[in-house]
Amino acid sequence: VCGAGAKDGRIEKIRAHACSAPLEIKATYFIDATGEGDLAALAGAEFMLGHPENGRTLHMTLVFRLFDTGRPVKPYLPPGLAPINNDGEIPGLGYHQLPDGQVYCNITKVMGHDPTDPLSLGAAEMDARRQLARVLHYLQRAYFHNHALSSSGARIGIREGRRIVGDYILTGDEIVSP
Repeated sequence: VCGAGAKDGRIEKIRAHACSAPLEIKATYFIDATGEGDLAALAGAEFMLGHPENGRTLHMTLVFRLFDTGRPVKPYLPPGLAPINNDGEIPGLGYHQLPDGQVYCNITKVMGHDPTDPLSLGAAEMDARRQLARVLHYLQRAYFHNHALSSSGARIGIREGRRIVGDYILTGDEIVSP
């Protein structure tokens, strides 16, 4: 989706690109499934982004998995990256060993980027990949001597993007009150 035509608060058509070809699509209803409210924003909908006082959004994460190779692996840290030396230096939430011996890692933590800005999002992705390499190097040295990287997310996970302003906005008190 790269554009939207709206009239009286209603989307009438969208512009998109698919297979390198521009498209104009008209429909009675459109559902914004962009993940970051791109269609709504392009149509002129009011939205909020980040904390009301400072604009900061929740951190982003690149998850990954390790698998047991059955033999010791040689940890590798790409040049220019600082090693992680203890658990306190790990940037993210943590890891879980799965019943099949794999390790699920939700352990990168990227902050200070705008998930609605493609250049900022690209920088966040690069930061997450660097963190992944550092964390993997540490985990192989400290805990998982036989494990290697088996997969990572295809892209960084975004926890918070645009929040479309609706007819009513719940308050914090309404959320926690019975």
